[in-house]
Amino acid sequence: MIPMSRWRRVAASVVALGLLGGLLIPPGSFPTPRSTAILDTRGHLLGATVARDGQWRFPEGDSIPFRFEQAMLEAEDRRFYLHPGIDPWAVLRALRSNLGPHRRIQGASTLTMQVARLLRRSQGLAPARNLPTKLFEAFLALRLEFWNRKTTILRLWSANAPFGGNVVGLEAAAWRWYGTAPEDLTWGQCATLAAIPNAPSWLLGSESGRQELVRRRDAILDHLQEDGHLDSLDASLAKAEPLPASPHPLPRLAPHALARLARVAPGHRWTTTLDEDLQATVGRMARAQLDDLSSKGIPGLSVLVLEVPAGDSLPLIRAWIGDAGPQSVDLATAPRSTASTLKPFLYGLLLDQGRILPHQWLVDVPSRWGVYRPKNASGVFEGAVPAHQALARSLNVPWVRSLHEVGIEPFLGLLRRAGLGHLHRSAEGYGLSLVLGGGEASLLELATAYAGLARQGRVSTVELARSGTRTIHLGGPPLEGQPPPRSPREGNLLEDLAMTAPPRERRILSPGASWLVLDALRIPGRSEEETAWRAFAGGRPLAWKTGTSFGFRDAWTIAVRPRWVVAVWVGDPSGAGHPHLGGSFAAAPLAFRLQPMLPRRGAPIWFPPPPDLVPIAACPVTGFRHTPACPPAVAVMAPASTIGAPLDPWHHREPVDPVSGRRVSSSCRSGESPRMESVLNLPAGVEALMRAHGKFALPSVVHDDSDCTGSTGSPLQILIPEPGARIILPRDIDGEVQKLAIQVAHRRREARIQCWLDHRDLGASVRFRDFLVQPDPGDHVVLCQDEEGARDRVAFHVEWTQLARKTGTRVGED
Repeated sequence: MIPMSRWRRVAASVVALGLLGGLLIPPGSFPTPRSTAILDTRGHLLGATVARDGQWRFPEGDSIPFRFEQAMLEAEDRRFYLHPGIDPWAVLRALRSNLGPHRRIQGASTLTMQVARLLRRSQGLAPARNLPTKLFEAFLALRLEFWNRKTTILRLWSANAPFGGNVVGLEAAAWRWYGTAPEDLTWGQCATLAAIPNAPSWLLGSESGRQELVRRRDAILDHLQEDGHLDSLDASLAKAEPLPASPHPLPRLAPHALARLARVAPGHRWTTTLDEDLQATVGRMARAQLDDLSSKGIPGLSVLVLEVPAGDSLPLIRAWIGDAGPQSVDLATAPRSTASTLKPFLYGLLLDQGRILPHQWLVDVPSRWGVYRPKNASGVFEGAVPAHQALARSLNVPWVRSLHEVGIEPFLGLLRRAGLGHLHRSAEGYGLSLVLGGGEASLLELATAYAGLARQGRVSTVELARSGTRTIHLGGPPLEGQPPPRSPREGNLLEDLAMTAPPRERRILSPGASWLVLDALRIPGRSEEETAWRAFAGGRPLAWKTGTSFGFRDAWTIAVRPRWVVAVWVGDPSGAGHPHLGGSFAAAPLAFRLQPMLPRRGAPIWFPPPPDLVPIAACPVTGFRHTPACPPAVAVMAPASTIGAPLDPWHHREPVDPVSGRRVSSSCRSGESPRMESVLNLPAGVEALMRAHGKFALPSVVHDDSDCTGSTGSPLQILIPEPGARIILPRDIDGEVQKLAIQVAHRRREARIQCWLDHRDLGASVRFRDFLVQPDPGDHVVLCQDEEGARDRVAFHVEWTQLARKTGTRVGED
């Protein structure tokens, strides 16, 4: 028979082994939901959300301020660093107090045991206050001490202790009760907060409870004074501090950045790339601008400021104003009509494809494709304009004609590679209007794309925030292998997915083309825009592009200089148009005013020319690649791809009479042999418009009217329709087919022109050279002739749009 004493030893051993085994089991973690908090680049709080359960409970911090740690230990556990989670002296003291003749209830819970109790509550348990519960908490405290450092246990307590109302944790308490960061709390404030968890209801309860809280705070301050942490004067001043009467609102400097992070990765403390001072300054200036615009009925304004470091570092978002007004929607990420903000990328694409040189003339004459008939904002056609000036002045027709030449698909592909993820339709669905605002993009997407120009054609994601090893990126190229979105909703989902993906970068333009784009966008001479630039930006070198969408619904300005990109959108979130809305006067002034606020930080005054620019011999007049028929060549810097750019088609070597200075036939003689000179022979429509508007002083060599005449081409040109054009005539609201305006140009303004459509006389015109006709569907020929017999002939095809069905479906809908 085994003696009883041996059974006791066996039982004790089993219990000891069980306890030891229990210590080896991790105690678990706090599963409670956390607030999402965002900090600026220096660690200053920009804003926070409540946790999913409605509590202000910040993520656990990595340190505890010294003042609060001392106050907390004085209030809860003065022997914290001396015991293993259970304080035997505190247990004996509690037994003596509870069982003595003058019985007074006193607990023996250590700070670690309080963490154990908080941990069980966070796991959905509501432990009763009895001996078995105390024993379980004591054992859990031992496990906590076994698995964690003392400093970790302090952080767990300070992050999860109740501080009155719906405030949990030190950081939330510091901001809610005192409106400041924990490290800036005074001794009095630290002592008050350390006293609250013992009885959280005292702070906002009855007057007697608040008085009891004051007595407890003063006792903590007395202990701190005894331990030498503060002198009598500091203690007296701390005791004189009033208790907080009501919660403070948390900072709301970047609500839209906060909302984006809370949606994608909630419950984290994010250190963002935002700069608190710049964010506040940009927000203040944006609100002032919106106040002025609001008086004109314009309710929305959004601003983004990106810093573009030198080298390969990613761009950083330094200021994010989703909306300067009270709107909850983030207008910086909402897709809007791009207006003319995409023209710079078409210019760069044409340069990289070798289709144009920077100063090459682009044709600006009345043009039509199907039902699409673009016009310049001024309503004036200028004949031909140098490409870099056409970009700086944001003319429309030259770029639509250029897009028709290069093709919509290549341009759309470039835009998608640049990160314009809201372009979900096909190239055919957008048509030629894509370059004038037929597509949609967000302010963030455009700012990122323009930052790519500042990075020598490399578009990348921009960094927004970090939390531990996680990084949030916005914008930039799509994920590898990701197809274009099929709808706006799918585009938004892909955008959220890409935020947590690794950073991405893709080249869309060569360094040389990117540099030439920015160089063109800083050309002065843009009327009121230049006035605002000189007034607000101090005349600093700056490339900028404005845009106004159809119907005055969106106003854009994106300004680029070394190290900085400022993007501004102004409009009505509902999509309504406003007559006072325009990029030049609604958005540009704010973009210019912000320039002095941006530190240079060692950046150069302007971007240095990249090494891939090479000298190309060009015609000094037309800007085309030089031919022997041109005047002496000038060297222009352009990408190497432009070595095969188009040769000048308009200069010819022709015989000129040395006496009269007129062009003549090589068989003519006037005493002396004709000399061969370079003669500019423009298409009639181009020359007529250039002469009419005085945009260019044409050479003085003229055509001889005698029989001894050199051939210089017809002085008459049919502008609309163009040869082989497919014209689609739409219907009015009453179903009537609209008429086609046949437009004709002549070198001589006084010339009399007569036209025929399929042998039907359309009459003659001297001043107005538009002939209105309504041709039937099918093939047609128009013939025009002046009084001297010069003529032009164009064949074209006509289609009518179908009648709308009586079901109410609009024409063109499936």
